Amino acid sequence: MTVDPLLGSIRQRNPALVLAERGRMTAPRRILPRTSYVVARRCTEQRFYLTPTPALVSDFKYALACAADTFDIELHAVVFMSNHYHLWLTDTSGLLPKFMHTLNRNLARVVKAHYPDIEGEVFDRQPYNALMVLSQEAATAELAYLLTNPVKAHLVEHHHEWPGLITTGELLEAALARGAVEETVPRPTHALRSLPARATYCITPYRPHALRGAEHQAEATRIMGQILEGALAEVEAQEAAFAHERQFSGRKVVGLSRLARQSHLERPAMSSEPPQPESVDEGAVPKGTPAVTLTLSRYDTFRRITPALVARCTELMRTATKVLKDWRNAYRQARAEVQRGLKALLPMGTWWLQEQRLAPCEPVPADADPVALCLAQC
Repeated sequence: MTVDPLLGSIRQRNPALVLAERGRMTAPRRILPRTSYVVARRCTEQRFYLTPTPALVSDFKYALACAADTFDIELHAVVFMSNHYHLWLTDTSGLLPKFMHTLNRNLARVVKAHYPDIEGEVFDRQPYNALMVLSQEAATAELAYLLTNPVKAHLVEHHHEWPGLITTGELLEAALARGAVEETVPRPTHALRSLPARATYCITPYRPHALRGAEHQAEATRIMGQILEGALAEVEAQEAAFAHERQFSGRKVVGLSRLARQSHLERPAMSSEPPQPESVDEGAVPKGTPAVTLTLSRYDTFRRITPALVARCTELMRTATKVLKDWRNAYRQARAEVQRGLKALLPMGTWWLQEQRLAPCEPVPADADPVALCLAQC
C-alpha cells in the first residue's frame, strides 16, 4: 500500500482503481522540461483576495521565490491583480504541476493569514491555465498583455503605477542589463513558518531554448531586447488608447485611494462596460485618436481545445494544435490500456500517469527543444 500525495489517500497500487478514483478529468497536459509558459490563476468567485497591500506584495514575492527555487522555475514577468495573477516563466525541469500546486497552496495560506474571515478556498476550483509560448512574437504579445492588465481594467493610467506585485518595464530593462534582478524578502510573519526565514525573489530575462548556452548569451540578450522593446511599445500605445477611451466615455480610473479602500470580499460587477454618454458619437472623436488595438483574445481562437498554446502565427498554431490533439489521443489510448491492465508506453510529456508510476513513459531527449518537440508528430 502506498500514499498518493496528489489524491491524499492510501490505497493498493491498482491502475484501474487509481484511474477510476480520478473521475472526470481535465484535458491532459503535456509537460516538457525547458518549456516557457504564460500561466494564469483566478480567485474563487473572482473575489479580491489578492488586493494589493505592501505586506501582501512582500509575502507574495516570498511564496514565489520559495516555490521557484524548489522546482527550478525561472520567472520572467509577474503581475498580481486583485482577483487573479499571471506569470511568464520557464519550467526548466518539467515540474510545472508541482510548482503550481505548491505556489497556490502557499499563496492561499498567506492570504488567509492576512484575512482570517475568508471562508472556503482562495483559488477557483477550475485548473490553472498554462499557455506554452511558441514564438518570439507570442512572447512579445503575451508580455504586453501581462503588463497592461491593470490599465485594461481601468485601475491605473500606467502599468508602473499599479501598487500590487508587477514587473514593470523599468525592472525588466534592469534585469536584461544585469542578467537578473534579485531581492531578498523575509518570510511572512503569520504563515509558512516551516520555510526558510528569507528567500531570494529573482526575475531573469527570457532566453529561447536554442540560445541558452553561454556562447549564445549576446544573441539571447538581443532577442530578449527585441521582445521587451516591442512589448513596451505596445504597452505605451495601449495606455494612450485607454486614456482616450476614458476621455470620451466619461469613465475614470479607479485610482490608488479607492484601491486602498477596496474590501477583499468584494468582486467585480457583472458587466465591466463603461456607460456611453449620449452626447458622444464617432464624429466627436478627433482624428488621429489611437484605437484600442488589443489582439483578439487567445481564448477566442482554437476554442475547441483547452487553451494550451500561443504562437501569434496561424500556420505555427495550426501545426502545434494538430500535434497536441494527436498527443492527447495517444495519451487517452495509453490511459485506456493501463486501465485495462495492459502494458502501455505513455507518450512523451505525460505527467500524472508517470507520477503515479502506472506505466513507463517515453523519455524526453536530453537538452531537446520543447518547441521543436511540440511541432513534431507523435
